[in-house]
Amino acid sequence: MNRRKKMKSSSMHYQSPLSSMSNKRKLSSRSGQNSSKRRVNNVDMSGRKKWGKYSSGSSIDEEAVTTMFEEIADKDDPLIANMEGICTLCEHLEIDPMTDVRILVLLHKMGPLSKPAQISKDEWIKGCKALRVDSIDKMKALLPSLELGFMERSEFRDFFKFCFKFNLEGTHKTLDKDLAMALIDMTVPERLPQDRIDSFKEFLTTTKETSYSRITLDQWMSFLDFSIECPDLSQYDEETSAWPVMIDDYVDFATSMKEAKIMNWEILNPQVNETLPIRIENPLSNLKNGSMTLSTNKTFVDPNATLSSDTSQESNALNLGPILGPCLLFVIILLYLWGERIEHQEEKERAQEASRNEENRRQFLKDHINVKVHKVLSPCIDDEEAQQHDRRT
Repeated sequence: MNRRKKMKSSSMHYQSPLSSMSNKRKLSSRSGQNSSKRRVNNVDMSGRKKWGKYSSGSSIDEEAVTTMFEEIADKDDPLIANMEGICTLCEHLEIDPMTDVRILVLLHKMGPLSKPAQISKDEWIKGCKALRVDSIDKMKALLPSLELGFMERSEFRDFFKFCFKFNLEGTHKTLDKDLAMALIDMTVPERLPQDRIDSFKEFLTTTKETSYSRITLDQWMSFLDFSIECPDLSQYDEETSAWPVMIDDYVDFATSMKEAKIMNWEILNPQVNETLPIRIENPLSNLKNGSMTLSTNKTFVDPNATLSSDTSQESNALNLGPILGPCLLFVIILLYLWGERIEHQEEKERAQEASRNEENRRQFLKDHINVKVHKVLSPCIDDEEAQQHDRRT
């Protein structure tokens, strides 16, 4: 019987939002059984059943599928498997839930839709039947086909939507922006340009709009659709477009950031612009009658033009580009450090104020307790003093 060749899965590293579970759960003891077509060796030397060690074949053993689910089911509710059980499944599949996106693809294909962050027993059995797997070995053989590159555009869009819904917390209808950015890093690097991903994450990080601290499903899906349909932001027309307001704000942010980067590059690299070099007249050239008038007129010089005969005027021209760039950068750094210092000072003052309040509260409680103790012990103290006075007399 020819052995099936296993494909080597490519090493892809993503930042997953799945929680890491360090405590490994022991495999439960179960009795083995024989298949109707072939004999299954699923019992180790201690008599315990090896989880998922079933023979490969076209038929699906529903009892084996149920046994697999029981190994990852929640202890309090055996009809569901939560995130801890999913991490246990990753341990048996020998994949890392923190870095391997294929666990999300596997769950997407199994179709857990009842509640976020869990899969029910019925969904598990139905998904295993759809994927035709009834053992861990079969699931491992399925892993190479779970790469995101095998998904068509429509299927990937459904998967992107599933990632949002599956990672919701409790009854919330929105995702925290930090979790949303982690999911974006994990799912779309092969689908979207990296600069688009970075600019959108920077937009979510730097924006002060409280409405963007949590992302809705409409905003989540709009980011993917917009990034695919509008790869060039210069072609975006806010007046004729019907995207959510967040997309309009993102385009404004990305456009302004791009213009700022171009401006900074031109300031820091004035010598690169060879077609229209800018020279600023020497501000000391207008010194007349003991008073100095600063000149800010810019003279555009054609680099291919012949030199003027007036060499004295040419020698007085001063190219201030290399000077202004570092100076402007130095001023920006100073302003940033000053802002950081003010913020640090405010945090320090708030901490000191909180410490003083805590100290005052403790002193108040101490005084209050002393008064209570004094009231309780004062009769005893008076009796003791009277006895000492009687002994002395």
